[in-house]
Amino acid sequence: MRLPIFYSFLTIRRILRTPFLTPSGCRRPPFSPGQAPDDRPAPLPRSCRPRTTAKPRTSVTPPSHAPSMRLYVLRGYARLSRLRPCLRFNARMLFPTLLAACFFGAASIPGASVDSPADDRQLFRKLERSAVALAEKGGDHVRRDTRLEQCKRARTDAVRLTLSNTEGAIPLDGPEIYRRSAAAAVLVGTAYKCDKCTKWHHTLASGFALTADGVIATNHHVAANPTAEAMGVMTADGRFFPVLEVLAADKAHDVALLRTDAKDLAFLPLRDDAPAGSPIRCYSHPANSFGCLSEGIIARYARLHELERNGAVFMQITADFARGSSGGPVIDAY
Repeated sequence: MRLPIFYSFLTIRRILRTPFLTPSGCRRPPFSPGQAPDDRPAPLPRSCRPRTTAKPRTSVTPPSHAPSMRLYVLRGYARLSRLRPCLRFNARMLFPTLLAACFFGAASIPGASVDSPADDRQLFRKLERSAVALAEKGGDHVRRDTRLEQCKRARTDAVRLTLSNTEGAIPLDGPEIYRRSAAAAVLVGTAYKCDKCTKWHHTLASGFALTADGVIATNHHVAANPTAEAMGVMTADGRFFPVLEVLAADKAHDVALLRTDAKDLAFLPLRDDAPAGSPIRCYSHPANSFGCLSEGIIARYARLHELERNGAVFMQITADFARGSSGGPVIDAY
């Protein structure tokens, strides 16, 4: 399975001394209305916001002229009917029930099926508790000042990446793409304190494994968070790993490689030759929603001359993403 890097920019070649590799990133096309989610200033933590008078809720309908590129996050709640218990277990039913629970529970991925739904609150709280414990108790993790200094590293020789050969390969279907993406993707979480209270606050972003031994790809603006006291990643199966080092980073292309002590991770190989018009999917954690898969195409490649971009080449896509998607993968069917 090959992929470019989601919401990152071209050429990890500049930071990795591997001549064949040029994974791509993406950016919301310039014709999309409004401001890109990750360009907006972070809101104040909930506990620090000024109190306001509650207003009645009203429904909002997106304007009919808004392009489909615009992501409207609708928070919906399904009310399940209350079912009275009508079955009684006996000894003959207990064993097959436990066997089925063990079989399906062992390989379940949050959000992959109706039998393993993603519990956003539980997943994010687990990551937040782990990040706070890391910040308070210390331990083997990179400190803020050291991390920010390491983000200036332009190259590394410590990583050997995989570029898969897809000649003659059979395209994967949607469920298999979701399963592989979820297995390799991670949540990147940080803990920090603001200047208005003494509570810990958190940021959430996306990333994915590039190697089995714990090298994680994400965005430079995620790795270079100036307020984060502690940073770690959590896999889909709930394992938490502190970030030990920033191996290399490129601010112009918004790419960073993090080192953790994880072992035997599922990882995604890279692709550098996907043409415009190719169908793709994005796997990330947008707007506090764990493990969302959206689809679209590669709209085009463009060279940007904005401040700090220095002519970086962007992949622009039509798949939806939002705040929290930074660092997640863009995947093709191979």
